[in-house]
Order: sequence, then structure tokens, then C-alpha cells
Amino acid sequence: MAARYRRQRPEFRHNQFAACRRFCNNAFSGDELLVPIEDIKAFGRRLGREFHADCVVLFGSYAHGAPTIDSDVDLLVILPFEGKPVYKSVEMRLKLRPSFPVDLLVRTPEQVRERLEMGDCFMQEVLEKGKVLYEADGC
Repeated sequence: MAARYRRQRPEFRHNQFAACRRFCNNAFSGDELLVPIEDIKAFGRRLGREFHADCVVLFGSYAHGAPTIDSDVDLLVILPFEGKPVYKSVEMRLKLRPSFPVDLLVRTPEQVRERLEMGDCFMQEVLEKGKVLYEADGC
């Protein structure tokens, strides 16, 4: 009896796997899970206007045109504020309630200037290769 069960079970597993693979391949291509660039631009503009930001920069995989289904939207938000950047980031999330995963890197103009003077490669790359979504007049 046990030998008979062992012979049938691998075939059953294979059929389950094949059915799952067919479903996954036919259900969606993965593009449906990506955030449309128009939604990202609109969110960046809204973020800049509502928080009086100097600049909002898209960086990371969406800026480079290579997002995956696991990618979040990376935004550098430059604005004058008091307190810790993480608190400002939380305030922004709670007020705007983005409909997609967002990583907000909030910095003051002074903090950005300091990082650039220190030779921070990350900040240089964000500002050089990132895409500006919002820029205040005279920024």
C-alpha cells in the first residue's frame, strides 16, 4: 500500500506545480503590479506643494527605468523643517496616504549641502541621476 502511494504522489505534486505555474503565467505579467510613472509624478508634485518642499527627487529603480514587482518608490524630499527626518517622513505618509510603497528620504537643504561637502557618493548619485518631480520657484 505504501509503495503504491509513493508512486502516485510525485505525479500529483508535478501536476500541482504545473497548474500553479500556468495560473501564475496567465494571471498577470507583473507589469500590472508596477506603479505607473504618472502616479509617481502626481504624488511627487502633491508632496512638494502640500509640504512646501524645495525639491522632490525620484531615485532608485523607478528613476532608472528598471523597477521590479518588489520595488518601492524612492523619493528624496528637500525642505526646511525642525526635528528628526523620520518624524517628518511619518507626518507626510499619514497626511498623503500614498497608494503604493514609498520610501521617503527627508532632508533639509543644509543636511544635503553638508553631505555633498563630505563627498557622500549616495547623495551625489541621487542628485545627479535622479529625476526631479517637483521644484519650488527659485530653487
